[in-house]
Amino acid sequence: MVVTAVDRNAGAYLKRVIAIPGDTIEGKNGQIILNNIPIRESYIAAGSTSIDVSSSGDQNLKKLYTFGPVIVEAGRYFLVGDNRGLSLDSRLTGPVDLDQIRGKAVYIAKSSNDSRDGKRLD
Repeated sequence: MVVTAVDRNAGAYLKRVIAIPGDTIEGKNGQIILNNIPIRESYIAAGSTSIDVSSSGDQNLKKLYTFGPVIVEAGRYFLVGDNRGLSLDSRLTGPVDLDQIRGKAVYIAKSSNDSRDGKRLD
């Protein structure tokens, strides 16, 4: 589910909910693992998680590819951006409170891939 979340400092942004209360989530070298099962994400652009960051000195960049495990607490949700290689999301800031989620995105208005315009989000 894609939602609009509000960060008091950064404003509103769209992110995808990938873990709900009680879930355990982690990332290993760009692969997201939910409740010990690697998830398939057809909506992620090919190659967006395949950058080798092992030699990077930037710890935040490394957290985008390898993080957790994190157990999502009651009333919180783990959100990530579809641009996995460079997204300010729960991998860096942690799960968000339900009261920070403002709405649900339903359709793609405009995409860099014209065939996706007007399609329902999965």
